[in-house]
Amino acid sequence: MTESFYHLTKSADLDPHRVRAQLIDPLYATVEKAAAPYFAERGYLTWAQLRELDRDPLVTVANHTFRHENLSALSTDALRQEVHHSHTHFTQRMGGARPRCFTVPFGRLTQELALDLLDPLTSLGYTGILWVGSAGVTVHAPYAHQVLHLMRLHAANSVEGFAAQVRAAGHDATRAAIWQVPATVHHRPARIVPGSGAGRAGRLEMVLRQGKDYASDPRYYRYQFTDNPWRGDRPDYHTVEVEGRPEAIAYCFHSRFTLDGRTVPGIYLSGWRKLPHAHSAAAGQLLRALLAREPIVGVHRPNPDIHAAFRGWCRARVHQLDLPVQQLARPVHQRDLPVPRESRQWDQGRTSVTESAALPPDCEELCAASTSRAGFTVTRDPAYHHWRHTGYPLTPAAFLAVRRAGVPAALAVTLHLGGVTHVVDFHLAADEEAGALVEAVLTHAAGHGSTAIRWETSDSHLRRTAVHHFGATATVYDNFYRFHPALLTSYGITPPGDRWPDLPLHETASTSDVLPR
Repeated sequence: MTESFYHLTKSADLDPHRVRAQLIDPLYATVEKAAAPYFAERGYLTWAQLRELDRDPLVTVANHTFRHENLSALSTDALRQEVHHSHTHFTQRMGGARPRCFTVPFGRLTQELALDLLDPLTSLGYTGILWVGSAGVTVHAPYAHQVLHLMRLHAANSVEGFAAQVRAAGHDATRAAIWQVPATVHHRPARIVPGSGAGRAGRLEMVLRQGKDYASDPRYYRYQFTDNPWRGDRPDYHTVEVEGRPEAIAYCFHSRFTLDGRTVPGIYLSGWRKLPHAHSAAAGQLLRALLAREPIVGVHRPNPDIHAAFRGWCRARVHQLDLPVQQLARPVHQRDLPVPRESRQWDQGRTSVTESAALPPDCEELCAASTSRAGFTVTRDPAYHHWRHTGYPLTPAAFLAVRRAGVPAALAVTLHLGGVTHVVDFHLAADEEAGALVEAVLTHAAGHGSTAIRWETSDSHLRRTAVHHFGATATVYDNFYRFHPALLTSYGITPPGDRWPDLPLHETASTSDVLPR
């Protein structure tokens, strides 16, 4: 054989007829006599045999197209027609059983084909696409909204050889199939396109953030963007597109900030990613477009490796507090309670702690006062708490209020995830209430069976209280903010400039683009 298997089946100029003539037919000729008893006709199982196999829970019978062409060479319309035609033929011949997986002919993974296949396959309800490669793909969690991209191995001719292939694939596993495409740049004409569609963004996330199923969940998108009360008529994201295909995306998590007691709109960069084959200036173009449009742009906890990209921005130092939780004798749901969860209380003389599923009306003034005391923070009002916390789709939020003589003294908003209680927001009437709030959260977390508490704050007094009196460990990270002088001036606000280091901040997990997941 004059040409390698790889060249015949993975090269950009793949020719299916040459593959058949130089690879498939010669290989089949060597095994035809021995394999004949297993096939009803030359080289194929019968549809009856396939229907029988499909009933086995350990067997997946996938759609492998009708014509077995090099799909990368097809136009978008031709590709859609091939997928629909093969799907209809498969379903009819399989007695109505619809295929769940699509096996790409020749298996060659390209960025363009991965993007082009998603529209027709998701519309038909497919749950997986199978490519050919040598590396494994890490499956992070159950899939409900994403199409699962998997790599199939060309099996060795022995059990030991196949086992070695599987071990190697596991060792070289990648977080998403697309990252097996070499990172390259190009200089073809590109344009920036604003968008707000959950479907388009969700399909791109199936390629970019494979395994993070929530990223393609329309319900989560609707919460994060569509239902955001501060969105207005602004787009949810911008993409860099080349020939109609997205290559990079930057999400705009719309927010409203309080600076020197005045409110102004802004955004957090909520995801800022590009595919491996992208325009050389894709990411920079997106960032420049957002910076030119928004009075304030924030970035929550970027990787320290890219901190240099935020030179000239204002840095907000935040501490992540991790507290151990001492368990109660019985979880709170197993104890006899005089009142339901929505109004549970622990009375301590003139101090009481209540837990509710929504912001208590008498705590609204406490939240407003806490926000106004900060020189810079995200604005919190009842509408914000209802959307951001009560409406969180991944787990119920709890509002923990500490009152002294019936007057709100402190408030914490918590989420329980994976045995950890996350304090995502909090407000204090005075610094001296920090200890009472930490103690209330510890009791609350223990009652819900949590083993740890995670609390993010820029409040130095709370940090010292949690570390010195409750055994918390503190990990430092940075948020960054960029202020647009001209746009801030149009709102009658003076940019912080040299005043920034002296401004009191109120950073929490909620002053970001994402809550714990």
